[in-house]
Amino acid sequence: MKKIFILVLMLFAGSSVWADKTFNYRGIFPADRGKDAVITNYILLKKGTEVEFTLSEQGKGPTELVKITAVELTSNAPTAFYPKDEPLKKILINETGIYQVKLVPTQESGAEVRFVLGVTERELPAGETPVVAPAQAINPDAVPTVDSASDPVAAQASVPNPATAPALMQAPADLANATIASTVQIQMPATVDLPQNQIQSSETINISDSQTASASIDQALPVTTPSQDSSPAVLIAPAEGFFINPLNGFVFSCAADQPADYVEKHFEVFLLGFDGEPMTVPGQFFSARAGQVTFLPDQLLPGAVYSIRGPDGSMARRGAFPDLVAEMVDSSSSIVFRLYWKQQPQLQANPLGQMIRLDNVIITLKSDENELVKLEPALVAPYGIAGSVNYKFQPYEMVFTLARPENMPTWQIVAEARLDGQADPVVVFKQEFKTASASATEPVAVDEIDPDAVANLTALADLPEKAVFSLKRSFSAVDKEAEIERAWPEELCWSESGSLWLIDTQRRRIMNFNEDGRLLLAFGSKGDQPGEMGLPVAIACHHGRIFVSDTARHCLHKFAEDGSFLLETKGDPEKSVMIDVPAGLDFRGEELWLVDRGIGQVTCLDVEGRYLGGFGDGLFEAPVSLRTDRDGLLVLEKSGILKKFSPMGQQTAGFQTGCVEPRGFDVDPWGTIWVCDASKFQVVRFNQKGRQLAVLKAPPGPKPWIPTGVAVRQDGTVAITDAENKKIHIFMVDN
Repeated sequence: MKKIFILVLMLFAGSSVWADKTFNYRGIFPADRGKDAVITNYILLKKGTEVEFTLSEQGKGPTELVKITAVELTSNAPTAFYPKDEPLKKILINETGIYQVKLVPTQESGAEVRFVLGVTERELPAGETPVVAPAQAINPDAVPTVDSASDPVAAQASVPNPATAPALMQAPADLANATIASTVQIQMPATVDLPQNQIQSSETINISDSQTASASIDQALPVTTPSQDSSPAVLIAPAEGFFINPLNGFVFSCAADQPADYVEKHFEVFLLGFDGEPMTVPGQFFSARAGQVTFLPDQLLPGAVYSIRGPDGSMARRGAFPDLVAEMVDSSSSIVFRLYWKQQPQLQANPLGQMIRLDNVIITLKSDENELVKLEPALVAPYGIAGSVNYKFQPYEMVFTLARPENMPTWQIVAEARLDGQADPVVVFKQEFKTASASATEPVAVDEIDPDAVANLTALADLPEKAVFSLKRSFSAVDKEAEIERAWPEELCWSESGSLWLIDTQRRRIMNFNEDGRLLLAFGSKGDQPGEMGLPVAIACHHGRIFVSDTARHCLHKFAEDGSFLLETKGDPEKSVMIDVPAGLDFRGEELWLVDRGIGQVTCLDVEGRYLGGFGDGLFEAPVSLRTDRDGLLVLEKSGILKKFSPMGQQTAGFQTGCVEPRGFDVDPWGTIWVCDASKFQVVRFNQKGRQLAVLKAPPGPKPWIPTGVAVRQDGTVAITDAENKKIHIFMVDN
């Protein structure tokens, strides 16, 4: 299985007003990189422009430590550029689209390389022809990869830190918003197929040996601890392999002749921030007994790794147990369990800063009290199969998959850990699940949906500006668990009947759920034939019809509620219909309004795709999405500015949302505006004058959420897509 970690640098590379434009995209090749390391940037480039590339080392000027190996168009057209004898510096763009720029280090190993890729676009004057590199189709399967098995350090180094800067986060190539993305690909072996035999209740696979010393954070890092002979004081608790007890803190043993404040003056307890800088831990030093000093932090941060530096520079590290969350996904053929914990974005995203793997923990999966598998993550491979259980570990998450049994047992996930002050491992987490009946989990066709499959809606007369919203439930946004790694749920919308429609940009899927998370229908595939999709980015529902914007195929798709294909609408200059890079769309009565990022224009169509009108002409700067209300249209720009227009194209209002990286947005039936800000990990509610009314923060999850779409139903139910954790979160108004 191929897993992709992506650092997304959110910048827009297109505009309705053209001039020479230069954007800088930063990347890092770690010192312990593999010999086949590669970083890929995605960028929207416009036909008829000349693009120039420059490479420099951060703070040091031009560099030859990094080179461009290919520039490829990501759509179906076989357009690519690559260097021959000289570095690739300029290319002429003959087709608008998303291009991927692949970079590799020129040295296999050595020092860390922090580079800047400069990309300058300019519109060619009439008659000018630049010197460009030759074009040739490139096999995408030939992309170099980093093998995590042979080079685990480089693989781990590719795990991004979402808090490094507002524009850095882990995500698939966000082509839906014309962004730039840097990727490191990690080659993983194919997932082992689920065994076909039924689970035997007496079968137990014990991978760990309770008599074997567990791998600890300290054993995995080059650290030392001072001895009683070399220092007047020494850390004695927590010991190696034990988690911090929040009631005990850190205990130091001191020589009898040392002053009472010796430990406080000569020992430092700190956390490593996302930028690598130490963060002093606030707390109190005190002596509860002779010869010992205790440091008790004011607050213990779950999942954090605390560093303790002694007076001689020696270092020890101890972990705080993370807040675990477990969930079960039950389908007709398999059961999937996820055990995860929240990443701390303010800390360094590696074992020096926080727990990315559950070292010193014993995980047991039980079926009706019978052990199916028992293991210690630090002592086994990160993926494999144990008896009837297929397991896979990745940062901040563990996944167990097994065939669905004929009987319906009660399942348990149990975590045991060694806490300071406890001689033996103790149960620190336990959650129980009951398997539902098979028929309740199978997707059904739309015409077979029972009346209870969709909501019984009662519209709210008003949604007060002071309304408070709480998370009610979360559920998987993926219809095929095997494809969860490459899933990227994007926009969503409520249908008139109360069900929820969602598009998955990377898997080219359209899915329909009820508000409880039951999958009602899923369809869609990648291709260039009628009904197939290139890159779907936005969705709208109207009277039993589903409309989808497709940026890669430069068109709109129309489907029936049962998934059957009805219509494809493309641009037709002879009929004044301009569709280039379609984005957000919404209905206003029987009119379908669409905003196009490529040409910076709003277009109005009827339900059969016939052109009714439109406007633009420099009114928009990098439009992201569009919504309508009873008074007109609202267009959200990449800068965070929200503009309101009459249907005739006259701007009537607008305000700055303050969102660093605005994504999907919605206008609810009461006129308030909801905007997803992926960079700040939040969804913000505004009134029409731009006053902030509410902020919805990230629900519990293994990683900070990336909200990509929001839809508000007439009963006040708010649905939000979380592309990072592959979920849909449902918020409701508190009574």
